[in-house]
Amino acid sequence: MRNARLLFLTLLAAALAQGQYFYTETFNSPNINPGWYLQGLTPTSNGVVPIVDPEFGSGSGFMMFENYLNGLAEVKLTTAVTQGSGAVFQVYLSSYPQLVLFHFPPRYSYYVIELSTIGPGYVTVYRRINDQWVQLASTILWQWTVPPASFTIRAVKVPGGLRVRVENAINTQLWVPISTEEVTVMYGGAGVSGTVNSAVTSAALGPLDTTPPGTIPSIGTSVTPARVDLSWSAVTDNAGGSGLIHYEVYRDSNFLGTTTGTTWTDWSPPPGNFLTYKVRPVDFHGNYSETTVSVNIPSVPAIPTSTYDPRQVGVRASGVYWGAMGEQIDMRSGNLNFTLPVLRAVSRGSAGVGLALNYNSQQWRKDNGGTWKFGGDVGYGFGWRLMAGAITPIWSDVYTFSHYLFTDSTGAEYRLNSKRTTNPS
Repeated sequence: MRNARLLFLTLLAAALAQGQYFYTETFNSPNINPGWYLQGLTPTSNGVVPIVDPEFGSGSGFMMFENYLNGLAEVKLTTAVTQGSGAVFQVYLSSYPQLVLFHFPPRYSYYVIELSTIGPGYVTVYRRINDQWVQLASTILWQWTVPPASFTIRAVKVPGGLRVRVENAINTQLWVPISTEEVTVMYGGAGVSGTVNSAVTSAALGPLDTTPPGTIPSIGTSVTPARVDLSWSAVTDNAGGSGLIHYEVYRDSNFLGTTTGTTWTDWSPPPGNFLTYKVRPVDFHGNYSETTVSVNIPSVPAIPTSTYDPRQVGVRASGVYWGAMGEQIDMRSGNLNFTLPVLRAVSRGSAGVGLALNYNSQQWRKDNGGTWKFGGDVGYGFGWRLMAGAITPIWSDVYTFSHYLFTDSTGAEYRLNSKRTTNPS
């Protein structure tokens, strides 16, 4: 047994040195690596499951990789749950295996990432220190929807905090700031509580990834006083890396948000300013590269013109249109609008609101910055929307509100950026 563990560690060290990211154990009985210690769990052909107490119909258990892995930073857990059975899964980033398995000595600490599929699904991050549990963060994954039958939990200790990600049917991420001195991760493990239908199908261990993703070659831009559109080519993470998770977008030093796509619209650039935008591809371990582009935002004209937005979608009271049988061609912009009233909800006082399917042909724009797609398929075909109207808040950054964007049932968009007060007298 001792020789088998030494041989495994030698092979694992060589694999990590070659850039292989994860060591993975699928727990197919009876071929489990001797480095794993199981308590209250039993391996099956479908993964490792709790040993069920006949009296209660459920059970719980832990597993820990007992051997020291220098540089261990991430534990990845893949699970399977039969609908309606319910389960709680844990990922451990721990200093010593005895801390989880036997809960001693209390002066040591470790982290627990817990995902529950019972009732509203949630993921919670705890720290156990000095024999006490401290909740660090929590978020709801689902509330009224059916939980997925399988998902992956990833947890990594990086300088300054913990990154937690739930993947597959749900893509949720948590960042938990912590001091780097609290726990030195040397061992990884997992746990499961539930029925025999609640299984851990695989567990993986990996080192800290310190190599950033590829750099975006350039950023295309399209600029008006009311908006800045950014576009870039997709990049990938380095071979053997932790995986690209999103792009972060900044205006000067202001964080605007994240996206998994390759376009971004800044709906409220300060007019008459010279701005620098940054786009960062970020991997799961927080590494990033950075590409910048600078643009000059025109000043707002005294009388707003089409420089606000070259597109003129929808049907406006001030517009001039030609057409019949439901289509309306904007004689200035050339946009073709088709609006099909579907129903109208009416109150007792005859007031009401109508719902209509609308389509506008200006779903694309081509300029020096590239080709821009503004439409999408929300269930009725590309570009079609069923609307009564909508009011969308627009933010200058993640903390600062800018204005509202009102969209009527024809798809016409109105920028609401002035406040009108009424004298009650």
